Amino acid sequence: MIKPLELLAPARDADTARAAIAAGADAVFIGGPAFGARAAAGNDTAAIQDLCAYAHRFAVKIHLTLNTLLTDAEIQPAQDLIYAAKEAGVDALIVQDPAVFTLDIPAGLELHVSTQCNADTVDKLKFYAALGCAQAVLPREFSLAEIKECHAACPDLRLEVFAAGALCVGQSGICHISELMTGRSANRGECAQICRLPMTLIGPDGREIKTGHLLSLKDNLALERLEDLIAAGVSSFKLEGRLKDPLYVTNLTAAFSERLDAFIAEHPQYCRSSLGRSVHHFVPAPEKTFNRGFTSAYLDGSNDKLYADKTPKSAGMPIGQVSGVKPLGQGMVLTLKLNPGVKLTNGDACTYFAPNGELMGFRINAVQSQQSGTAQVQLSQRCSIKAHTALRRNVDAAFERELKHKNACVRTLDLKCQVEFKDGRAVVSYQDARGRLGQAEGAVLPPVPENPPLSEDLICAKSRRCQDAGCRVTEVKITGAEQACLPVSAFNELRRAAFADYVSKAQLPAANAPTFKLPDPLPRYPLPEIDRRLILNQRALEFYRKAGAQPCAANAPGLRTVMTCRNCLIKNYARCFKEGGRVQGYKLRIGRQLFTLRCRCRECRMEILADA
Repeated sequence: MIKPLELLAPARDADTARAAIAAGADAVFIGGPAFGARAAAGNDTAAIQDLCAYAHRFAVKIHLTLNTLLTDAEIQPAQDLIYAAKEAGVDALIVQDPAVFTLDIPAGLELHVSTQCNADTVDKLKFYAALGCAQAVLPREFSLAEIKECHAACPDLRLEVFAAGALCVGQSGICHISELMTGRSANRGECAQICRLPMTLIGPDGREIKTGHLLSLKDNLALERLEDLIAAGVSSFKLEGRLKDPLYVTNLTAAFSERLDAFIAEHPQYCRSSLGRSVHHFVPAPEKTFNRGFTSAYLDGSNDKLYADKTPKSAGMPIGQVSGVKPLGQGMVLTLKLNPGVKLTNGDACTYFAPNGELMGFRINAVQSQQSGTAQVQLSQRCSIKAHTALRRNVDAAFERELKHKNACVRTLDLKCQVEFKDGRAVVSYQDARGRLGQAEGAVLPPVPENPPLSEDLICAKSRRCQDAGCRVTEVKITGAEQACLPVSAFNELRRAAFADYVSKAQLPAANAPTFKLPDPLPRYPLPEIDRRLILNQRALEFYRKAGAQPCAANAPGLRTVMTCRNCLIKNYARCFKEGGRVQGYKLRIGRQLFTLRCRCRECRMEILADA
């Protein structure tokens, strides 16, 4: 049996989604007008409907984010959004709040387990599989071994993993530090990204050990690990970045699409889950768009050197160093010694670290001269850069121009056309590889000398002409051509009607999607207690109780924990327990707030606790 693989791209809006589809996405996740984990990335249902119609032509699925916790007042609006999503053609909902499982889910609309559900054990995953969920987004910090274990336990549940993009340092769904410090809840789509702020680690003796962006992680990039993920049982590869611009999404999607295509070419037991062929007129390069450096250490069960503690911004790739600085009017001229293969362009953005550790930057106004290994560039403003300063580039203007070209990515869908003349009728049909068929029928004239039949060459040429640049006819089969007695204009009208019929059918969601039905009785939730901070409505409370779980006590010790993570600051900057170090007594200061660190060394987890 051939197993479909899904490349799932992010989209902040419909334009970004279309860019992702052109670049080779098999599915797109996007926020609706409310209840998405990125509150700043919302879209109205009209835009979603237009997007679904376009995406479905390539059999690309649209996943709508409904992955926040809901209040009682939001239950009915959430139900209304679900109905609107179905009407718009959405294929799946990504869900966090269990109250959604109790709502009316229209037939054909899949429910996917959000990473916000924190399905961090096999037993939790089995619970959601037993509920009837079709797909689950696994925690970002899972290793290949943990993914394999999940697949073995739930072979019929499609597994989705984050394969690229920003890494949350905390376990998703149970991070409350943003809400504590700013009132903005990550579980309500308003994370303030406290983990990217500067902070100070304080030792048991009260001395400051390290200051910097200590919880800020490198970006995830598993491009070179796709084969390992597929072998572990992953079928959906998620690119994080629902607030990113179309250039970022295009670049990452194209890189992963090419890698998947190369894998499938050598492994015919797999296929892409969508249709169409995407051609890229640039060389994808993840390092040339926004990134904080890359890691895939979690897949190996490692938490070594995950952090990018100098800056949470995109510093870019090293390109060389400054060898000379000369003022010029209001600006300046820099002489640079470049790394091998580096070529600068007007508009490039460069960065460097100032002596105080702050990331600074400038734009190149003009490249005055450039030879192998050296360049002289003009800046329109002055900056405090000195000779021998290491230089990076975080905006490659030439690469961005390639990405912005209207033909940077071209996706086409192959169709077969059949033209049949029989018993005074003409039937034209267009069909794709999924069997989606559009056709039109009309009368032909009597075969008399004054009504000569159209030539097969003419019929073939006309049948290949589609009104849509996204489709191409690769095969035309003609039967009964000797009866093709009709004006060229009539045949053109017929094949246009057939193609329009195909498009109207191709725009519909897949007809074979499963229907979600909440089981009665509910499967048993694997934990006896639920963090009461995760229950904001009565339906969720009743759901958990029916599943055998109760909210924890109001004074439960666990409520002090505001973040749990595998990235351990004591291991990074002091001495790990496994190396003979002491892990008690450490504090973390963020702004004016002081937190206690607690290590669960056997599990290699660090908790951040709010001090009383």
